[in-house]
Amino acid sequence: MLFINIRDDVEIDIDELFHIGDIRSVINLNQKFYVLANKCDNLLGYHLIEIDENYPDTKEPKFLINCKSKLDIGNASLYLVWNDQKEKDYLVVSYKSIHINTYTVLMVNLETRKIEYRLESYHLWENNIQSIMLRNHDQVIFTQEGMSLVSHGVKPKKVVVDDKGIEWMLRSLLSCSDLKLEMSNHLLFQHKKQDFIVSI
Repeated sequence: MLFINIRDDVEIDIDELFHIGDIRSVINLNQKFYVLANKCDNLLGYHLIEIDENYPDTKEPKFLINCKSKLDIGNASLYLVWNDQKEKDYLVVSYKSIHINTYTVLMVNLETRKIEYRLESYHLWENNIQSIMLRNHDQVIFTQEGMSLVSHGVKPKKVVVDDKGIEWMLRSLLSCSDLKLEMSNHLLFQHKKQDFIVSI
């Protein structure tokens, strides 16, 4: 990845400067570049770096995420979500991971630089997956099996209708502040040779 200042005739190799590689996605927001890389210091993981477009040659990169998971990631995307109620910017990071076969969606608060929400779903590494962000902050995810929807908007819930005319209640990730459990949605695990049950 090269940063080129045409006015001052300056060229900076971002990969070499910050020791990153295998860049999966880049986005420019509010005079800052956000770079999602799969390698940092020659180690696999997912690394989200913030670079000021006015001072790109700073020696200390600002890591929003620096996780050395030792896994390849792919089909990555970066989107901005503005929350009017909280008056905060969120960066939506999504990617698939090899071996663990998951598709992950992260919501990073750009003010606190913390991951506020994390959503994971099963997805085979071998299968392609892509997403787009609509104007209402609904993220549409396309796979070989079909289409799914993740809401990042400010409305706590809304009704969506599928192709069969069935209504579903879609809740925004930003509206989820707790997890409510009841007996009907417990997960029960029982070993076939042991008489114990783990309930989650």
